Order: sequence, then structure tokens, then C-alpha cells
Amino acid sequence: MRPKQDILVLGTVPPPIGGVTIHVKRLCEHLDTFAIPFEFVDFRKVNKVILLKKIWNSKIIHLHSSSPVFRFLIALFCFFCLNKKLLLTIHGNIGRFGKAKNLLDLIAISLSTVPIVLNDSSYELSMRFNRNTVLISAFIPAIETVELGDDLLRSIQLLKKSLGCVYATNASNINFDNEGNEIYQISALINLFKERPKEGLIISDPSGNYFNFCVKNGAIVPENILFITIPHDFNSVIKTVDCVIRFTTTDGDSLSVKESLYWGRPVIATNVVSRPSGTILVDNDIVSLTYVLDNRELTGNYCTHETENGAVAIIELYKKILKLIKE
Repeated sequence: MRPKQDILVLGTVPPPIGGVTIHVKRLCEHLDTFAIPFEFVDFRKVNKVILLKKIWNSKIIHLHSSSPVFRFLIALFCFFCLNKKLLLTIHGNIGRFGKAKNLLDLIAISLSTVPIVLNDSSYELSMRFNRNTVLISAFIPAIETVELGDDLLRSIQLLKKSLGCVYATNASNINFDNEGNEIYQISALINLFKERPKEGLIISDPSGNYFNFCVKNGAIVPENILFITIPHDFNSVIKTVDCVIRFTTTDGDSLSVKESLYWGRPVIATNVVSRPSGTILVDNDIVSLTYVLDNRELTGNYCTHETENGAVAIIELYKKILKLIKE
């Protein structure tokens, strides 16, 4: 019989590029760096029977998935398997789906050994259903940054040379909240920057789906907006701009916000969830964002370097649970 694996990380890694896939990739890199024995399985690419066998032969299962249905099914399976410890990271704000999917999430949380949440509001809600809930930062610093290609760098430099101030925002894909609104509100930002021709906006759109969505819906992208529609490292974009905008209708523990602070860039973000110290907060409306753009000063007073490494807390949690299993 195959020996049991202590730790199984279930998730997805790039491509596509997104907050969850980047988090999982960096977690695995840090586990390797700290010489923590583990196995990673990309559940998109493995046969479901093999996946269940992997879970059966593991002591700790750490699941990263954006699907409430998949989270529920894995939680149910682990709960009825003897001595399976499920760590369930909820990427995003708990309660952001419709009633049925939110219910599945709450059941999955209650069945998990340790739910891991990424912001204060999710922590308060999760604690009602599982007292073992922990709050751990989603931010895991990159071990290495992939530089932008020469053509892309030239395009950014030309934009910066012709404009006074250049902002950046990112969207892993075109997604909608439970009220049907664009989560990343890129269409609204395009309309806003049409009215601000002396300022630039770089839109990190690694899937290219957002650009296609905007064009399909009749959006005209002005010359002061640059879409990047190929896979790239957003870290490298952050380092080229004056400020980052996170104008989302909902969120988890935004990686881009913390990376921006880490690199010393001001961040303007909606107050829809708790944000790190140093973030410039705005209401979830264009009027509030416009007021800040018109009146903010891009000084170091707004910037704090986010140094908390979520991987360290996760590794300590692994060690704690393994110790309990062996006692």
C-alpha cells in the first residue's frame, strides 16, 4: 500500500494568472524553500478517482478553490474519511455568492478542520460556524520577479513620458458579483480615464478576456489607457507606475494591494473589505474615486511596506496539526 503523504496541497497554478493561482504557486515555492515535505495536485488536470486516492493517502489536505460546490464536495469527503484534516482557504469574501452557494460555503466551513480566511469580515462570519477559524494573510512575497518584455516596457515608458501620472489596475478575468456588477469595474475605470486625458491607466488583463468583453460592449479605449493582454508578472507593472487602483465591488485579501504596498506604491482601494494600513480608501462609487484622484498627494506618507508572509503562518499551522495527529 502506498505510504501516507503528510501534506497534500490542492489548487491551481498559472496559467491562468490570478490571485488564487499566484498564491498557490508561491506557497508551494516557499514550502520547497523551507524543505517542508508535501505533494501538490492541480485538481483541474487530474482524474477524479486519482484525486480521491490522493486525498485518502494524505493526512492534511489544504484546499484552494474558488468554487463553493467543489469546496463543499471536498469538505464532505474529508469529513467522512477517518483522520483527514482539511484546511480550507476561502479566497474572496464569504457571502459574495447567491444563497445556495453561500450555504454550501458555510457547510464546508463547518465541516473543515481549520477554515483559513483572509479578512476581518470573513473571520467574524466563519467563527460562527467553526471556532477553529484562523485569519492568515494571502500575501506571500515572490521569490523572484519575472521582468516585463522589452516591447511592453517601451510601451509603458512612452505612456509615462507623455502623461503626468500613470496608474495601474488588474483583473484576472471578467467576473460579476451577486448583483450582476463587474467585480473589477474596468468598464467604469475606462470611462473615468476618458475624462482624464492627462493621466494614464495600465490595465493588467493577462487572460485578455476583459479587453474582449469591453470591445464587444462597444467600449472605445483612449490613447491614455494601455491594456496588457498577455501573461505577465503584475509585480513588474507595479514597479513602473505612480499608484495602483483596486476599484472592486467585493474582495478577499487582495494580493495586488499588498504587493503595491510592499513595493512602496500608493494604493487607492474600495472600502468593501478591511484593507491593510497605508491604503487610501474610497467608497464603491466613481464620485468618491474621482474626489481622491483630484485631491490626493502621492507621497510616502500613504505607503507602508507589507512584510507579513502568509506562508510562514501556514507552515506553522501545518506543523501544529501534524504534531496533534502524531500525539
